[in-house]
Order: sequence, then structure tokens, then C-alpha cells
Amino acid sequence: FETPPGVVVTGTDGDDVINIGGGGLPGEALSFPATGYAALISAPDVGTLSRVEDRGGGSWAVYYTGVTVEQGKGCYAAARTAGFTEDEAVDDQTASGGRYAVRAYNSGGVMFELVCQGGNMGLYIGEKYD
Repeated sequence: FETPPGVVVTGTDGDDVINIGGGGLPGEALSFPATGYAALISAPDVGTLSRVEDRGGGSWAVYYTGVTVEQGKGCYAAARTAGFTEDEAVDDQTASGGRYAVRAYNSGGVMFELVCQGGNMGLYIGEKYD
């Protein structure tokens, strides 16, 4: 299993923050991280895990293929339940373009960001970045 060719999607602040796919990591070697900030949320049960990036300091970026926008919204609902409700910014273009992006923080200042578009989903959980 090779990771499919990727696309770049834009985060809620206009920056290209989630790079879906790319690389050639074997699928069987991938699993949702259970350490650092990722331990604050449940592993999404959607699509196919295609890439995991250790961003350092306990921060992670995790990418999936084969995810619908509705499934992406469900992943954010689970993150909200885990406490990611502060300074929420939602960019919901599902009516016109099928893109859904959200960024929110928990009470400790940990950032959660999710972008779902074109059957791909990327999420970031960790320290705030610019």
C-alpha cells in the first residue's frame, strides 16, 4: 500500500497548513499516535490513514483518504466533546465546494485543526503555530 499522490488544502487562516498524502509510507506501518497531544482525542474511525507526521514537542499531523465532509464534521464533533471549543473558527463551504475546515483550542491552549476536502482529511493537534 502506497500513500496516494497528495494535494494541498488551505487552513482556516488562509495558510496552506495541511498537505494531504505524498510520500510512500507503507500503510501497515501507520497508526494514529497515542502520545503527546494526540492522546487528548480519540483516533478518527474514518477513511484510510495515509500519513502521520511527528511535528515535535508532542504535536502531530495526521492524514486520511476516503473521508466524506460529513465524516470530517463528525471528527470535529468528537474533538469538541474532548474540550476543543475555545476560539473556534469554522470555514464551512460544503454547500458550494465541499470544503470544511475548523480550528479550535482547549482550555490549556492546545490547538486542534481539521481540513476536509476532496475525499481527504488532515488534522493537526498540538502547540499553536503561526
